[in-house]
Amino acid sequence: MKRPESVPEAIVRKCTAVLHLFSSVLIIPITGLVVISVVMRYVVKSPFAFTEEVVGLFLISMAFLGMAHVTLKDSHIKVTLLYDLASQTTRNWLRRAGLVITAGFFAWLGILAYDYMQTALDLSARTLGSRLLLWPWTAILPLSCAVSCLAALVAAVAPYAPEENEIAGGLH
Repeated sequence: MKRPESVPEAIVRKCTAVLHLFSSVLIIPITGLVVISVVMRYVVKSPFAFTEEVVGLFLISMAFLGMAHVTLKDSHIKVTLLYDLASQTTRNWLRRAGLVITAGFFAWLGILAYDYMQTALDLSARTLGSRLLLWPWTAILPLSCAVSCLAALVAAVAPYAPEENEIAGGLH
């Protein structure tokens, strides 16, 4: 039987789901811009100057928006050589400690990203080629870091049910 979620857990899960949805949707304009760029470059022989810049902004946004979901699911890429040798109790403590360290990292990165966003806002910074304002793009960074920090803390305190492939000692 699944345990009931607390209100903070439910809020963090919904926030991560929304950010994950936005992250997933960004692949559509990325793909479209890359296709248009290729067609313009090789068929029309006149490439758009802004596509690489905008695709880069979308790609960074996609990565940061998806970060909270991956953190909540504890499905980051991991090196598990020593982890696999540990007992289940030790694994649980290592996982929790790793998530607390991850939360600290996201808090620190979020503070730095907020300063970066504030600087972009104060300077009305723009991209070089297409002259897009940078602060809306940089606002994604502290937002996603804050939600990722909360997701790591929620995952750290949540009961841990190891996956089947982890119990079998398989790759994950």
